[in-house]
Amino acid sequence: MKSRLRPRRHRGVFLSISILSGTVFLLAFQGVADSFFSQPAFLVQEVEARWLEPGKGSRTPMRFRLNPAVSIFRVDLAAMARVFEQRYPSAEIERVERILPNRLVVDLRPCTAAAQLNCDGKFHALSEEGKVISRGAPVPHPNLPVLVLEEVHGPVRPGQDLGGSDFWKASDLLAAVRRDGGVAGQPVREVEVKGPDISLRLHSGLEIRFAGDRVWAGWQRLGELIPQRPRVLAEARYIDLRFADPVIALRETARLKRKGKK
Repeated sequence: MKSRLRPRRHRGVFLSISILSGTVFLLAFQGVADSFFSQPAFLVQEVEARWLEPGKGSRTPMRFRLNPAVSIFRVDLAAMARVFEQRYPSAEIERVERILPNRLVVDLRPCTAAAQLNCDGKFHALSEEGKVISRGAPVPHPNLPVLVLEEVHGPVRPGQDLGGSDFWKASDLLAAVRRDGGVAGQPVREVEVKGPDISLRLHSGLEIRFAGDRVWAGWQRLGELIPQRPRVLAEARYIDLRFADPVIALRETARLKRKGKK
């Protein structure tokens, strides 16, 4: 019996020594790595932030001091991006980059305003992704469509993301308006999301109604309708594109003109 137990005890002692040796080696390696990463040559003293603008290159970099300095290998890039997103809500973070031995660079790009949200009597510029990029203004910007979202009840703040709201129901329509420069050259005054439907209003007062889940199909149908009826935008009170055949309600003046011609 004793002769059978001895080999097992030896194996247990050998295994314990191996684990202990491995642990000592890892601790020694970690100590060497920590010492290497903490060398003054790798310490980041400041963050360099650069604004990138299409066609203009980059502005003079801004510099922000880090206190205390941190090793370039230990910088949390995602956390650094969140810090700059909060500091500059009107910007998109293009990238956060480590440049050895001790430079940390953040590239920012100004957001493009796609619309302005009407909320609590104030108008807030929105990016194409639904991010609030300005403080509320008492009057609307003349060159941006006003967006009314049934789900959003202020207050809203710069940097707030409206991606989880009705904004995405209107995003395809806003993209089409930007791409085509309005409706047959006429600028859009307002886009309203109410329930499952979306209404677009021109400065002339014409209302165009879309089904929220078939915006592109409705936009294409509108593009086909205008050449067929060139005066429809001037004569219609509203155009309803939620059905297979568009429903067109004429203004009273248009009806009177038609009766007079007859």
